[in-house]
Amino acid sequence: MPRPLRYAAVATALLIFTNGPVFFAARNLTADSGGWEGDLIRPAIIAAALLAAATAAFDLVRKGSAGLARPHGTAAAADPARPGSAGLAQPHGTAAAAIAAYTLVAIASTAWSVAPELTLWRSLTYVGLVLLAWVMADLGAEARVPLGLMAAAAVAASLLALVAAPNQALDVRDYWRGVYTNRNSLAPLAALGLLVGVRYLLARDWSHWRRPAAGFALAAASLATLIGAGSRTAWLSLIGALAVSTLGWAYPRLRRRLGPRTANRAVLGSAVASLAGLAVVTAALWQESTFMQRRTIWGLVWDRIVDRPLAGHGFFAFWDVPELIADHELLRDGSAHNSALEVLLGTGLIGLAPFAVIAAVAALNAGRDLMRNPSADTWLWAAVVAFALFENAGESFVLWFSYNWVIVMAAALRGSGPRRPPLRLGGDQGPGARAQAPA
Repeated sequence: MPRPLRYAAVATALLIFTNGPVFFAARNLTADSGGWEGDLIRPAIIAAALLAAATAAFDLVRKGSAGLARPHGTAAAADPARPGSAGLAQPHGTAAAAIAAYTLVAIASTAWSVAPELTLWRSLTYVGLVLLAWVMADLGAEARVPLGLMAAAAVAASLLALVAAPNQALDVRDYWRGVYTNRNSLAPLAALGLLVGVRYLLARDWSHWRRPAAGFALAAASLATLIGAGSRTAWLSLIGALAVSTLGWAYPRLRRRLGPRTANRAVLGSAVASLAGLAVVTAALWQESTFMQRRTIWGLVWDRIVDRPLAGHGFFAFWDVPELIADHELLRDGSAHNSALEVLLGTGLIGLAPFAVIAAVAALNAGRDLMRNPSADTWLWAAVVAFALFENAGESFVLWFSYNWVIVMAAALRGSGPRRPPLRLGGDQGPGARAQAPA
Protein backbone atom coordinates (compact mmCIF):
# COMPACT_ATOMS: atom_id res chain seq x y z
CA MET A 1 0.00 0.00 0.00
CA PRO A 2 1.37 3.49 -0.79
CA ARG A 3 2.88 5.08 2.30
CA PRO A 4 0.46 8.02 2.64
CA LEU A 5 -2.56 5.72 2.43
CA ARG A 6 -0.98 3.29 4.86
CA TYR A 7 -0.25 6.05 7.36
CA ALA A 8 -3.79 7.41 6.98
CA ALA A 9 -5.39 3.99 7.43
CA VAL A 10 -3.37 3.18 10.56
CA ALA A 11 -3.86 6.65 12.07
CA THR A 12 -7.63 6.57 11.38
CA ALA A 13 -8.05 3.15 12.97
CA LEU A 14 -5.95 4.20 15.98
CA LEU A 15 -7.99 7.39 16.40
CA ILE A 16 -11.26 5.45 16.39
CA PHE A 17 -9.73 3.08 18.94
CA THR A 18 -9.13 6.04 21.25
CA ASN A 19 -12.95 5.85 21.51
CA GLY A 20 -13.56 9.43 22.63
CA PRO A 21 -14.35 11.03 19.24
CA VAL A 22 -16.86 8.27 18.48
CA PHE A 23 -18.64 8.76 21.81
CA PHE A 24 -18.53 12.53 21.34
CA ALA A 25 -20.15 12.19 17.92
CA ALA A 26 -22.75 9.78 19.29
CA ARG A 27 -23.73 12.27 21.99
CA ASN A 28 -24.03 15.19 19.58
CA LEU A 29 -25.23 13.71 16.32
CA THR A 30 -27.60 10.95 17.44
CA ALA A 31 -29.92 10.07 20.25
CA ASP A 32 -27.39 7.43 21.26
CA SER A 33 -27.01 6.69 24.97
CA GLY A 34 -23.26 6.38 24.52
CA GLY A 35 -22.87 2.69 25.34
CA TRP A 36 -20.77 0.22 23.37
CA GLU A 37 -23.91 -1.19 21.77
CA GLY A 38 -24.99 2.21 20.43
CA ASP A 39 -26.19 2.69 16.88
CA LEU A 40 -23.11 4.73 15.97
CA ILE A 41 -20.46 3.38 18.32
CA ARG A 42 -20.64 -0.33 17.58
CA PRO A 43 -20.56 0.10 13.77
CA ALA A 44 -17.68 2.58 14.05
CA ILE A 45 -15.60 0.18 16.15
CA ILE A 46 -16.30 -2.72 13.78
CA ALA A 47 -15.51 -0.51 10.77
CA ALA A 48 -12.13 0.40 12.29
CA ALA A 49 -11.36 -3.27 12.86
CA LEU A 50 -12.30 -4.05 9.25
CA LEU A 51 -10.12 -1.16 8.05
CA ALA A 52 -7.18 -2.63 9.97
CA ALA A 53 -7.87 -6.09 8.53
CA ALA A 54 -8.13 -4.69 5.00
CA THR A 55 -4.84 -2.80 5.40
CA ALA A 56 -3.06 -5.95 6.59
CA ALA A 57 -4.57 -8.04 3.79
CA PHE A 58 -3.62 -5.43 1.18
CA ASP A 59 -0.05 -5.38 2.48
CA LEU A 60 0.13 -9.17 2.39
CA VAL A 61 -0.77 -9.41 -1.30
CA ARG A 62 0.48 -6.21 -2.95
CA LYS A 63 4.09 -5.68 -4.00
CA GLY A 64 5.91 -2.72 -2.54
CA SER A 65 4.26 -2.86 0.87
CA ALA A 66 7.43 -3.75 2.75
CA GLY A 67 11.12 -3.37 2.00
CA LEU A 68 12.85 -6.75 1.99
CA ALA A 69 16.38 -5.85 2.97
CA ARG A 70 15.75 -3.00 5.38
CA PRO A 71 17.57 -3.21 8.72
CA HIS A 72 15.36 -4.15 11.65
CA GLY A 73 13.53 -1.20 13.15
CA THR A 74 13.86 1.05 10.11
CA ALA A 75 11.11 2.18 7.83
CA ALA A 76 9.64 0.04 5.08
CA ALA A 77 11.21 0.81 1.72
CA ALA A 78 8.51 0.40 -0.88
CA ASP A 79 9.91 -1.06 -4.08
CA PRO A 80 7.33 -2.55 -6.44
CA ALA A 81 10.06 -3.85 -8.75
CA ARG A 82 11.81 -5.91 -6.10
CA PRO A 83 10.80 -9.60 -6.27
CA GLY A 84 9.16 -10.80 -3.12
CA SER A 85 8.81 -7.34 -1.61
CA ALA A 86 5.13 -7.86 -0.83
CA GLY A 87 4.13 -8.91 2.64
CA LEU A 88 4.41 -8.01 6.29
CA ALA A 89 7.50 -8.54 8.40
CA GLN A 90 7.58 -11.88 10.16
CA PRO A 91 6.59 -11.21 13.77
CA HIS A 92 8.39 -12.21 16.94
CA GLY A 93 7.45 -15.88 17.35
CA THR A 94 6.81 -15.90 21.09
CA ALA A 95 4.75 -12.72 20.92
CA ALA A 96 2.72 -13.97 17.95
CA ALA A 97 1.91 -17.19 19.82
CA ALA A 98 0.95 -15.29 23.00
CA ILE A 99 -1.25 -12.83 21.08
CA ALA A 100 -2.95 -15.68 19.23
CA ALA A 101 -3.51 -17.51 22.52
CA TYR A 102 -4.95 -14.43 24.24
CA THR A 103 -7.28 -13.70 21.32
CA LEU A 104 -8.46 -17.31 21.11
CA VAL A 105 -9.11 -17.38 24.86
CA ALA A 106 -11.14 -14.16 24.54
CA ILE A 107 -13.23 -15.65 21.73
CA ALA A 108 -13.61 -19.00 23.50
CA SER A 109 -14.80 -17.25 26.66
CA THR A 110 -18.07 -16.66 24.83
CA ALA A 111 -18.93 -20.20 25.93
CA TRP A 112 -18.87 -19.29 29.64
CA SER A 113 -19.41 -15.54 29.51
CA VAL A 114 -21.98 -13.85 31.73
CA ALA A 115 -23.07 -11.99 28.57
CA PRO A 116 -22.14 -14.22 25.60
CA GLU A 117 -23.79 -12.00 22.99
CA LEU A 118 -21.48 -9.14 24.02
CA THR A 119 -18.33 -11.22 24.36
CA LEU A 120 -18.74 -12.74 20.89
CA TRP A 121 -18.69 -9.59 18.77
CA ARG A 122 -16.23 -7.78 21.01
CA SER A 123 -13.69 -10.60 21.02
CA LEU A 124 -14.00 -11.11 17.25
CA THR A 125 -13.47 -7.39 16.75
CA TYR A 126 -10.21 -7.67 18.69
CA VAL A 127 -8.79 -9.69 15.80
CA GLY A 128 -8.76 -6.40 13.90
CA LEU A 129 -6.65 -4.82 16.65
CA VAL A 130 -4.16 -7.66 16.32
CA LEU A 131 -3.85 -7.09 12.57
CA LEU A 132 -3.44 -3.35 13.11
CA ALA A 133 -0.63 -4.09 15.55
CA TRP A 134 1.07 -6.28 12.94
CA VAL A 135 0.94 -3.47 10.37
CA MET A 136 2.39 -1.06 12.95
CA ALA A 137 5.17 -3.52 13.78
CA ASP A 138 5.99 -3.73 10.06
CA LEU A 139 6.25 0.07 9.84
CA GLY A 140 9.32 0.00 12.06
CA ALA A 141 10.58 3.47 12.90
CA GLU A 142 7.91 5.04 10.70
CA ALA A 143 5.27 4.02 13.22
CA ARG A 144 5.95 7.50 14.61
CA VAL A 145 3.98 8.97 11.69
CA PRO A 146 0.54 7.43 12.38
CA LEU A 147 1.16 7.80 16.12
CA GLY A 148 1.83 11.50 15.63
CA LEU A 149 -1.19 11.92 13.34
CA MET A 150 -3.44 10.18 15.85
CA ALA A 151 -2.20 12.27 18.78
CA ALA A 152 -2.35 15.49 16.77
CA ALA A 153 -5.94 14.80 15.73
CA ALA A 154 -6.98 13.96 19.30
CA VAL A 155 -5.31 17.06 20.76
CA ALA A 156 -6.52 19.42 18.03
CA ALA A 157 -10.11 18.17 18.24
CA SER A 158 -10.06 18.54 22.02
CA LEU A 159 -8.67 22.07 21.90
CA LEU A 160 -11.33 22.98 19.34
CA ALA A 161 -14.01 21.50 21.60
CA LEU A 162 -12.74 23.62 24.50
CA VAL A 163 -13.41 26.71 22.41
CA ALA A 164 -16.63 25.64 20.68
CA ALA A 165 -18.30 23.51 23.36
CA PRO A 166 -16.67 24.14 26.76
CA ASN A 167 -19.68 22.69 28.57
CA GLN A 168 -18.79 19.31 27.08
CA ALA A 169 -15.01 19.68 26.95
CA LEU A 170 -14.61 20.45 30.67
CA ASP A 171 -15.48 18.04 33.47
CA VAL A 172 -17.26 18.98 36.70
CA ARG A 173 -13.97 20.17 38.23
CA ASP A 174 -13.01 22.17 35.13
CA TYR A 175 -10.28 19.75 34.07
CA TRP A 176 -9.91 19.36 30.31
CA ARG A 177 -11.42 16.28 28.75
CA GLY A 178 -11.91 17.61 25.22
CA VAL A 179 -13.78 15.17 22.98
CA TYR A 180 -13.12 12.33 25.43
CA THR A 181 -15.28 10.95 28.21
CA ASN A 182 -12.84 11.94 30.95
CA ARG A 183 -9.46 13.55 31.53
CA ASN A 184 -7.74 10.18 32.03
CA SER A 185 -8.59 9.31 28.43
CA LEU A 186 -7.40 12.62 26.95
CA ALA A 187 -4.18 12.99 28.95
CA PRO A 188 -2.42 9.82 27.68
CA LEU A 189 -2.95 10.94 24.10
CA ALA A 190 -1.46 14.33 24.92
CA ALA A 191 1.52 12.58 26.50
CA LEU A 192 2.04 10.52 23.34
CA GLY A 193 1.82 13.68 21.25
CA LEU A 194 4.44 15.29 23.48
CA LEU A 195 6.78 12.31 23.03
CA VAL A 196 6.40 12.32 19.24
CA GLY A 197 6.96 16.09 19.14
CA VAL A 198 10.13 15.78 21.22
CA ARG A 199 11.40 13.07 18.86
CA TYR A 200 11.23 15.45 15.90
CA LEU A 201 13.18 18.03 17.89
CA LEU A 202 15.80 15.49 18.97
CA ALA A 203 16.32 14.32 15.38
CA ARG A 204 17.56 17.83 14.46
CA ASP A 205 16.48 17.40 10.86
CA TRP A 206 16.91 21.10 10.13
CA SER A 207 17.28 20.51 6.37
CA HIS A 208 13.50 19.98 6.38
CA TRP A 209 12.47 22.82 8.69
CA ARG A 210 8.80 21.86 8.56
CA ARG A 211 9.45 18.68 10.55
CA PRO A 212 10.97 20.29 13.66
CA ALA A 213 8.44 23.11 13.37
CA ALA A 214 5.60 20.60 13.30
CA GLY A 215 7.26 18.72 16.17
CA PHE A 216 7.47 21.87 18.26
CA ALA A 217 3.82 22.74 17.56
CA LEU A 218 2.68 19.21 18.47
CA ALA A 219 4.79 19.15 21.63
CA ALA A 220 3.56 22.58 22.77
CA ALA A 221 -0.13 21.83 22.13
CA SER A 222 0.20 18.41 23.77
CA LEU A 223 1.95 19.81 26.84
CA ALA A 224 -0.76 22.43 27.27
CA THR A 225 -3.43 19.73 26.97
CA LEU A 226 -1.63 17.47 29.41
CA ILE A 227 -1.46 20.29 31.96
CA GLY A 228 -5.10 21.19 31.41
CA ALA A 229 -6.24 17.58 31.84
CA GLY A 230 -4.33 17.25 35.11
CA SER A 231 -4.30 13.44 35.07
CA ARG A 232 -1.99 12.15 37.79
CA THR A 233 -1.74 8.69 36.29
CA ALA A 234 -0.68 10.15 32.93
CA TRP A 235 1.94 12.40 34.54
CA LEU A 236 3.39 9.57 36.63
CA SER A 237 3.45 7.27 33.59
CA LEU A 238 5.13 9.94 31.47
CA ILE A 239 7.80 10.66 34.09
CA GLY A 240 8.48 6.93 34.45
CA ALA A 241 8.67 6.46 30.69
CA LEU A 242 11.07 9.38 30.29
CA ALA A 243 13.29 8.03 33.06
CA VAL A 244 13.42 4.51 31.62
CA SER A 245 13.96 5.56 28.01
CA THR A 246 16.60 8.17 28.89
CA LEU A 247 18.58 5.68 30.96
CA GLY A 248 18.44 3.17 28.11
CA TRP A 249 19.56 5.82 25.63
CA ALA A 250 22.43 6.99 27.85
CA TYR A 251 23.86 3.60 28.78
CA PRO A 252 25.56 2.69 25.46
CA ARG A 253 27.14 6.15 25.29
CA LEU A 254 28.40 5.94 28.87
CA ARG A 255 29.72 2.45 28.21
CA ARG A 256 31.76 3.64 25.22
CA ARG A 257 33.15 6.71 26.98
CA LEU A 258 33.60 5.51 30.55
CA GLY A 259 33.82 1.73 30.28
CA PRO A 260 31.31 -0.92 31.29
CA ARG A 261 31.94 -0.84 35.05
CA THR A 262 31.46 2.92 35.44
CA ALA A 263 28.51 2.90 33.06
CA ASN A 264 26.82 0.12 35.03
CA ARG A 265 27.29 1.99 38.28
CA ALA A 266 26.02 5.27 36.83
CA VAL A 267 22.90 3.73 35.31
CA LEU A 268 22.20 1.58 38.36
CA GLY A 269 22.54 4.58 40.66
CA SER A 270 20.27 6.66 38.45
CA ALA A 271 17.71 3.86 38.33
CA VAL A 272 17.70 3.51 42.12
CA ALA A 273 17.35 7.26 42.56
CA SER A 274 14.49 7.35 40.03
CA LEU A 275 12.67 4.50 41.75
CA ALA A 276 13.11 6.18 45.11
CA GLY A 277 11.74 9.44 43.73
CA LEU A 278 8.79 7.66 42.15
CA ALA A 279 8.08 5.89 45.44
CA VAL A 280 8.13 9.18 47.34
CA VAL A 281 5.78 10.86 44.86
CA THR A 282 3.43 7.85 44.84
CA ALA A 283 3.37 7.78 48.63
CA ALA A 284 2.55 11.49 48.71
CA LEU A 285 -0.34 11.00 46.30
CA TRP A 286 -1.53 7.69 47.74
CA GLN A 287 -4.11 9.27 50.02
CA GLU A 288 -5.56 11.55 47.36
CA SER A 289 -9.05 10.80 46.12
CA THR A 290 -7.89 9.44 42.74
CA PHE A 291 -5.78 6.70 44.26
CA MET A 292 -8.12 6.04 47.17
CA GLN A 293 -10.90 5.31 44.69
CA ARG A 294 -8.61 3.05 42.71
CA ARG A 295 -7.67 1.06 45.79
CA THR A 296 -11.35 0.64 46.59
CA ILE A 297 -12.12 -0.47 43.03
CA TRP A 298 -9.19 -2.91 43.02
CA GLY A 299 -10.52 -4.51 46.20
CA LEU A 300 -14.04 -4.78 44.80
CA VAL A 301 -12.79 -6.26 41.53
CA TRP A 302 -10.57 -8.76 43.34
CA ASP A 303 -13.61 -10.04 45.23
CA ARG A 304 -15.26 -10.74 41.85
CA ILE A 305 -12.13 -12.32 40.42
CA VAL A 306 -11.92 -14.95 43.18
CA ASP A 307 -15.43 -16.07 42.25
CA ARG A 308 -14.11 -17.22 38.84
CA PRO A 309 -10.31 -17.28 39.09
CA LEU A 310 -9.47 -19.69 36.28
CA ALA A 311 -11.58 -18.56 33.29
CA GLY A 312 -13.16 -15.28 34.40
CA HIS A 313 -16.56 -13.85 33.60
CA GLY A 314 -16.06 -13.68 29.84
CA PHE A 315 -14.12 -11.20 27.78
CA PHE A 316 -15.37 -7.58 27.99
CA ALA A 317 -18.68 -8.62 29.60
CA PHE A 318 -18.62 -8.05 33.36
CA TRP A 319 -19.30 -4.32 33.31
CA ASP A 320 -22.48 -4.66 31.24
CA VAL A 321 -24.32 -7.01 33.61
CA PRO A 322 -26.30 -4.78 36.02
CA GLU A 323 -26.63 -7.32 38.82
CA LEU A 324 -22.84 -7.76 39.00
CA ILE A 325 -22.11 -4.05 39.49
CA ALA A 326 -25.17 -2.94 41.43
CA ASP A 327 -23.81 -3.21 44.97
CA HIS A 328 -21.24 -0.37 44.75
CA GLU A 329 -21.31 2.90 42.84
CA LEU A 330 -17.62 2.71 41.89
CA LEU A 331 -18.28 -0.51 40.00
CA ARG A 332 -20.67 1.42 37.78
CA ASP A 333 -17.69 3.36 36.37
CA GLY A 334 -17.12 0.35 34.12
CA SER A 335 -13.42 -0.22 34.68
CA ALA A 336 -11.04 -2.10 36.97
CA HIS A 337 -8.45 0.68 36.44
CA ASN A 338 -5.73 -1.95 36.04
CA SER A 339 -5.21 -4.11 32.97
CA ALA A 340 -3.96 -7.20 34.81
CA LEU A 341 -7.06 -7.17 37.03
CA GLU A 342 -9.19 -6.56 33.95
CA VAL A 343 -7.73 -9.62 32.25
CA LEU A 344 -8.32 -11.73 35.36
CA LEU A 345 -11.87 -10.44 35.57
CA GLY A 346 -12.63 -11.27 31.95
CA THR A 347 -10.55 -14.34 31.09
CA GLY A 348 -9.01 -15.45 34.38
CA LEU A 349 -5.61 -17.02 34.82
CA ILE A 350 -5.74 -18.62 31.37
CA GLY A 351 -5.89 -15.12 29.87
CA LEU A 352 -3.38 -13.56 32.26
CA ALA A 353 -0.56 -15.89 31.19
CA PRO A 354 -0.41 -14.78 27.51
CA PHE A 355 -1.13 -11.18 28.54
CA ALA A 356 1.96 -11.19 30.77
CA VAL A 357 4.08 -12.67 27.96
CA ILE A 358 2.92 -9.98 25.52
CA ALA A 359 3.75 -7.17 27.96
CA ALA A 360 7.16 -8.66 28.81
CA VAL A 361 8.18 -9.20 25.17
CA ALA A 362 7.05 -5.66 24.29
CA ALA A 363 9.28 -4.20 27.00
CA LEU A 364 12.25 -6.43 26.09
CA ASN A 365 12.00 -5.66 22.37
CA ALA A 366 11.84 -1.91 22.88
CA GLY A 367 14.68 -1.97 25.39
CA ARG A 368 16.81 -4.18 23.13
CA ASP A 369 16.42 -1.87 20.14
CA LEU A 370 17.28 1.20 22.21
CA MET A 371 20.39 -0.39 23.73
CA ARG A 372 21.65 -1.72 20.40
CA ASN A 373 20.97 1.37 18.35
CA PRO A 374 20.33 4.48 20.48
CA SER A 375 18.70 7.10 18.27
CA ALA A 376 15.77 9.50 18.27
CA ASP A 377 13.52 6.79 16.84
CA THR A 378 14.48 3.98 19.21
CA TRP A 379 14.25 6.41 22.12
CA LEU A 380 10.74 7.40 21.03
CA TRP A 381 9.57 3.82 20.69
CA ALA A 382 11.03 2.81 24.06
CA ALA A 383 9.37 5.83 25.71
CA VAL A 384 6.01 5.12 24.03
CA VAL A 385 6.07 1.44 25.04
CA ALA A 386 7.13 2.24 28.61
CA PHE A 387 4.39 4.84 28.84
CA ALA A 388 1.79 2.41 27.50
CA LEU A 389 2.80 -0.26 30.00
CA PHE A 390 2.86 2.16 32.94
CA GLU A 391 -0.59 3.43 31.98
CA ASN A 392 -1.90 -0.13 32.10
CA ALA A 393 -1.10 -0.20 35.80
CA GLY A 394 -3.63 2.56 36.53
CA GLU A 395 -6.10 2.15 33.68
CA SER A 396 -7.75 -0.77 31.89
CA PHE A 397 -6.20 -0.08 28.50
CA VAL A 398 -6.30 -3.74 27.55
CA LEU A 399 -10.05 -3.23 27.19
CA TRP A 400 -12.23 -0.68 25.36
CA PHE A 401 -10.84 -1.50 21.87
CA SER A 402 -7.82 0.51 22.90
CA TYR A 403 -5.04 2.06 20.82
CA ASN A 404 -2.84 1.51 23.88
CA TRP A 405 -3.17 -2.25 23.60
CA VAL A 406 -2.42 -2.02 19.87
CA ILE A 407 0.85 -0.22 20.70
CA VAL A 408 1.83 -2.90 23.22
CA MET A 409 1.08 -5.71 20.77
CA ALA A 410 2.98 -3.92 17.99
CA ALA A 411 6.01 -3.58 20.26
CA ALA A 412 5.83 -7.28 21.09
CA LEU A 413 5.49 -8.32 17.44
CA ARG A 414 8.62 -6.48 16.29
CA GLY A 415 11.02 -9.30 15.51
CA SER A 416 14.57 -9.44 16.85
CA GLY A 417 17.68 -9.39 14.71
CA PRO A 418 17.86 -8.77 10.94
CA ARG A 419 14.57 -8.52 9.13
CA ARG A 420 13.54 -11.92 7.77
CA PRO A 421 11.69 -12.45 4.46
CA PRO A 422 8.21 -10.96 4.79
CA LEU A 423 5.15 -13.12 5.12
CA ARG A 424 2.70 -12.82 2.25
CA LEU A 425 -0.33 -14.50 0.82
CA GLY A 426 0.22 -16.55 -2.29
CA GLY A 427 3.05 -18.94 -1.45
CA ASP A 428 6.45 -18.34 -3.14
CA GLN A 429 8.11 -15.13 -2.03
CA GLY A 430 10.28 -14.99 -5.12
CA PRO A 431 14.02 -15.28 -5.72
CA GLY A 432 14.68 -11.93 -4.09
CA ALA A 433 13.25 -13.20 -0.83
CA ARG A 434 15.38 -16.31 -0.89
CA ALA A 435 18.47 -14.30 -1.71
CA GLN A 436 17.99 -12.04 1.30
CA ALA A 437 17.03 -14.72 3.81
CA PRO A 438 19.56 -15.18 6.59
CA ALA A 439 21.70 -18.29 6.37
